[in-house]
Amino acid sequence: MAAPADPLNAAFTAETIKTLSVSGAAATFAAQAIKFVVQLGSRVALARLLDPRDFGLIAMVAPVLGFVQVLNDLGFAQAVVQRPEVTQKQVSALFWINALIGLGLTVLTVALAPLIAWLYGEPRTLAITAVLGSLIFLTSLSVLPAALLNRQLRFGPLAIADAGCQFVGVVAGLAAAWSGLGYWSLVLMQVGTSLSSLVILWCFTRWRPSWPRREAGIGSMVRFGANLMGSNMATYFSMSADNILVGVFGGPVALGLYDTSYNLVVRPLSQITAPVSRVAVPMLSRLVDVPERYAANYFIMIQTMLLAYLPGLVFAITLARPLLLLLLGTKWEGTIPVFGWIASGGLVAPLFASGGWLLTSQDRTKELMWVSTTTAVLSVISFALGIIWGVIGVAMLSAICFFFLQTPLLLRVATRSGPVSTRALVTALLPFAVATGVTVAALAALDTVRPDGIPGLVLLAAASSWQQSSVSLEA
Repeated sequence: MAAPADPLNAAFTAETIKTLSVSGAAATFAAQAIKFVVQLGSRVALARLLDPRDFGLIAMVAPVLGFVQVLNDLGFAQAVVQRPEVTQKQVSALFWINALIGLGLTVLTVALAPLIAWLYGEPRTLAITAVLGSLIFLTSLSVLPAALLNRQLRFGPLAIADAGCQFVGVVAGLAAAWSGLGYWSLVLMQVGTSLSSLVILWCFTRWRPSWPRREAGIGSMVRFGANLMGSNMATYFSMSADNILVGVFGGPVALGLYDTSYNLVVRPLSQITAPVSRVAVPMLSRLVDVPERYAANYFIMIQTMLLAYLPGLVFAITLARPLLLLLLGTKWEGTIPVFGWIASGGLVAPLFASGGWLLTSQDRTKELMWVSTTTAVLSVISFALGIIWGVIGVAMLSAICFFFLQTPLLLRVATRSGPVSTRALVTALLPFAVATGVTVAALAALDTVRPDGIPGLVLLAAASSWQQSSVSLEA
């Protein structure tokens, strides 16, 4: 799609939104497929070239950087996407505010580097934190260009930027690892990704910021963003406290095993949820005044996403041992039980993400902030209790909490008002729940009768149950 004449505001009919969303989703999924292959291949290659300790050192720094990144993401991008109209002065003001905050947080991160090294008793994290912290400012400069492309429904350029920067980063990381740079190859991979993303996004975005001035409407956009930042901060704690606990009590090797297991589940899932979320929020924001079309499009997206990822995740859980040993090697055998539990929790991850679409697109970010805070508290409690039993305990209790407490709570809040009702959501999800249950039961029976025959029989056992989900989606 070519850039509209007005880089800030463009008029879209319902039919145009549908067309752009379909084509944008196709482009985004194509980019995510490329990213999946690149990320999986690089992860396998780096696992062969590096040791668990190398990954653990980077994972030690990740929670601190993640927290700073949350502070850097003030929700301005979503505010720009969600608002019906924005002005040059508004967007420019948000850009400069974000840039200044990014610069300040970069300085703060570098200053905290000695404290991080002291906390873990690992002096090598000092330089890692300083280098990765410098990327925060660069990331802040990319926020508004990406938001404007999203607002314009220009998903093609966004897909190119997403896949392109990933490719550049992986090439840099693999070259460094092959040269024997150890954990620094993981650092250089992130540097390459951030720099290339910044360049690509600004090349595609026609908009350029003007000098900041006061403008009506900034206050409401900042409040909207502040609520989202509160939600993001709560999400950060729920996703990072486990790394901190495992790193402090288990050390870099245990954390390397845990973090690798987590990423083997979360990164492939993000290849599905991230592109759909990118399309969902701007599309639903423009359909919020047409409840029937809003609900219909939401259900199409969530059902398509479930149909795309649930079978593969169930198979990955079942075949965890041979799959991980084949990809990573015997030195990573400790990831097998951890991977299984994390993947089990991941079965409902897209549903959790979709609750955010509903609350954000309906301008209910205050509700999103409070429910995110509640689910984060539940998550941290599960980590704290799980660490008693080590890495496996953290993975097990967090998966159970996420599946049975956090996700149902968020979906209930998101559907208690608005175009999507709780009853309608349950009805739409029922075929997938039945299909998953039948598949798991069939796999358990096969494992009991003939364990060595599972790989060849998995697809046969699951085919009939997943067929009913596809029929439901077509209907």
